[in-house]
Amino acid sequence: MTIRMIVDGRCLQDPNYAIRGVGQHVRALLRYRHRQPMGSSWHLTAVLDRELPPLSRADEELFDQLRMTAYLPSAQRSVFLSTSPMTHSPLPLARLLMRPDIPRAAIVYDFIPHDMPQQYLSSQKARISYTTCLTWLRRFDHYFPISHYTSTRLQELLNVDSRRCTVTGVSVRESLLPANGTMTPPDGFVLVVGGGDPRKNPEVAIAAHGGSSRLAAAGIRLLIAGAYPEDMQRSLRGLHERAGGRPELLQFLPKLSDEELRACYTAAVCTVAPSRIEGFSIPIVEATANGCPVLASNCAAQAELLDDPKDLFDPDDSATLRRRIEAVALNPPERERVRRVQADTWRRFTEKEVGRRFWGAMLDLAAVPAPAVLRGNRPRIAFLSPLPPAPSGVADYSFATLGPLAARADVEVFSDTPDARVPEGARLVGEPSALAHLHPRFDAVVSVIGNSPFHLKEFDLLMRYGSAAIAHDARMLDFYCDVLSAERASAVASDELGRSVQQEDLNRWMQDPCTLEALFLKEIAEAAHPLIVHSPISAQYVEGRYNLSCKVLPFVPYRNFAAQEISAPARSALRRRLDIPDEQLIIASFGVVDPVKAFEECVWALEMIRAWNMNARLIFVGKTRKALVKFIRKETRTIGIENYVTLYDRELSEDEYRSWLVAADVALQLRTYQLGGLSGAILDCISAALPTVANAHLAEACDAPSYVRRVPDGISAVLVAEAIASIVADGLHRNRPLKERDAVLELRNFATYVDQLLAVVGCA
Repeated sequence: MTIRMIVDGRCLQDPNYAIRGVGQHVRALLRYRHRQPMGSSWHLTAVLDRELPPLSRADEELFDQLRMTAYLPSAQRSVFLSTSPMTHSPLPLARLLMRPDIPRAAIVYDFIPHDMPQQYLSSQKARISYTTCLTWLRRFDHYFPISHYTSTRLQELLNVDSRRCTVTGVSVRESLLPANGTMTPPDGFVLVVGGGDPRKNPEVAIAAHGGSSRLAAAGIRLLIAGAYPEDMQRSLRGLHERAGGRPELLQFLPKLSDEELRACYTAAVCTVAPSRIEGFSIPIVEATANGCPVLASNCAAQAELLDDPKDLFDPDDSATLRRRIEAVALNPPERERVRRVQADTWRRFTEKEVGRRFWGAMLDLAAVPAPAVLRGNRPRIAFLSPLPPAPSGVADYSFATLGPLAARADVEVFSDTPDARVPEGARLVGEPSALAHLHPRFDAVVSVIGNSPFHLKEFDLLMRYGSAAIAHDARMLDFYCDVLSAERASAVASDELGRSVQQEDLNRWMQDPCTLEALFLKEIAEAAHPLIVHSPISAQYVEGRYNLSCKVLPFVPYRNFAAQEISAPARSALRRRLDIPDEQLIIASFGVVDPVKAFEECVWALEMIRAWNMNARLIFVGKTRKALVKFIRKETRTIGIENYVTLYDRELSEDEYRSWLVAADVALQLRTYQLGGLSGAILDCISAALPTVANAHLAEACDAPSYVRRVPDGISAVLVAEAIASIVADGLHRNRPLKERDAVLELRNFATYVDQLLAVVGCA
C-alpha cells in the first residue's frame, strides 16, 4: 500500500531554519521512512515556496515530487505534514488545513515566542503573524511535539487532548556519534554549545567559570561554540573578567563542523547547557552520546532529559553552577559517576528511535477513515477567468464553457471584468480572490490563464495558492514582458533554458516570435494541479522541457452554426445583402491582423489566384493596426491588387464577424511561429464548415479535419495559392462539408469538454 503525504518543505529552503535544529530534525525524520518495516510505502510530495532558495540536491532526494503550491483536488486523499507550523505563513496551505478528508499532522518545537513576547514579539507585525500561526495550529488532527514539556504547553494553550500528541524527541545526528564507540580522554576545558540568542544564557556559565579560582589554577578553559556577534563576544569577555576570570581561558568557537564539534564533546571535561528555555536540548543528547558529562539548567525541556537533580541548576545561580563544574572537572571519580548515570540518555534519541515513534503514529493517522462522501452531491467548482464583454477570445471561450459546466456542477465564478456576464446556471461571485482557493466548500478550483493583461489576478493567485489551470496560450512571452516585468521574464526564461537570457533576447523574441526559444509556462506548470492545455504539441513541450505532466483537452469551437445558417441558399442570400457577386471568390483571414499570421503571403497568394483568372477578393476579418494598414495598402498598390483587399481599422461586431464566416468561400489561417500555438479563428472556420488553408503545425495543434488543407510550415505564397485552387477545383467553396463538420462537432463540443474537464480536476 502506498500512502501519499504532502509535506511543507519550506523550512528546508529557508536559510534561517535549513541548517539549524528544525531542518536537521525534519531531515532525520524523512530519511527514516526508507527504514520502516515492509507492508506500506510512502509517496512524499514537498510543497515549496518559489520566493525562497531552492532545495539542496540532498534535500530534493528526500521527496518523490516537488510542488510550488499546496492545491489538491478534493478527490485526491493524502496525509498532510507541517514541518514547522509556527515559522512560515499558513495561508498557502490553508486549503489542505480546512479539508475534512485529509488527516493533518504538525511537528511542534516550542512556544518560546509566546512565553517570552517582549524578546520575540516586540512588533505588532510579529504578534499578528505569531497569533495567526497559533490559530491555524488548532486545525491539526495530530501533533508531534519534540519534548514532553512542549506537549504540555500545547495542551495548555490549545486545549489539545494528550491522545493527539506523540512526543518524538530529536535525534542526534549520526555524524556526531563517536566512531566505533571510542572515547577520547578529557582535555581540560568546559564546553558550552549555544548561539547569539540571549535565552541561551551563556552569562551564567561565564560568571561561574570566571569566578572559580580553582578552575583557573588548573588551567581549565571555557569554550563557547556557536555564532556570537563581535559586540556580544566583547560583552561576554567583559563579564568574564569582572568575575575574576583570566582572558586567555575564555575562547569562542564560531563555526564548527560536525567532526570538530564531536571532537569537542569527547575532549571536554563537561558540557554546560545553561538555556533559560528550550523546546528540546540537542547539546545534552549530543554530549551524552560522546561520553561527556552534562550540567544543565533546570528549564523543563532539559530537566526531563536528566534523571539526577544534582546535574541541574537554576539558570541564574552561577555559584551553584561553579561548584558543580569544579566537582566534575577537578574530581575524576565524580565526573565518571555523572557520565555513567547519563550514559544511556542519548539512546532514546537515535534516528531509529525517533523515526520509529514518528512514522508509527503517522501510519495510524493515515489509517483513519475519511468522512463519508454524500452520494449524489454535485461538484462545487470555483472558476476564475475574464468574461465578456472583455475583448478576449479566452473570455468568450470561458463563457461558452460555463453553461455546460453549470449544468453538471455548482459553479461560482470569480472575474474582474467590468459588467461581466455569465450564462444561466453559473453564479458570479466577485473579483478573483484567495477565497476561491482557500474556502473548503469548493471541490476544485479552475484558473484560466492567457497571454494578456486580463489574467493578472488569476495568475498571481495561482502562483501563491495553486489550482487546476487552463493554459489557453502556448506561449506567455507578452504576459511576462508587458504585464509582469522584463526582469521577471529574463529570470523565468533563464531558468527554462538553463542559460542567461538578456533584454536583447526578449526584444528579438517580441519582434519575431519565430525566434522564440522559451514558452514561459514553467511557473504555471509548477503551480497548476493539473495544468490543462489544448494542444498535444504544448503537452509534449511541457513534459519534455520541464519534466512536468499535464492534461490535454481538445480545443472546442465556441461559435455554433446551424446547418441552415451555412446552407447554400442562406449563403447566397447573405452574399447578395453584402453586394458580393455570385462568381466572386471570397478569401478571408480571421482574427487580429499581425505579421505572425503571414499577411504578406496571403496578399501574394491573392495576386497569384487572380493571375490564374479567378475573380478573387481577400478580406482581413479583424482589426488591423494603422501602421499595418498603411504597409498593406502600399504593398497591394505596388502589385496591382489594392482594390481586391479589404481591411478594417476597428473591432468588428459579432454579427459582422459571423457574417464573413458564412459568406466567405475559403479561409486562410496561417502562423509563422510554431511551438504548439492554437487559433480560435480556425475553430470558427471548422464550426462553420468553411474550407480553410492552414500551415501544418497549426492544423495539427488544433487537430483540424480534412477540409482544413495543410501547407508546409515554411509558408510559401505559391503553395497557399495552389491549396486555394484545389479547394475551388473540388467544389468545397460552394458546397460546404457539413457531414464531416457534424462528425467533428459530435466529438468536439462543450458538453464533452466539460465532462473531460471535471474528470481531470478530480470531480468526475
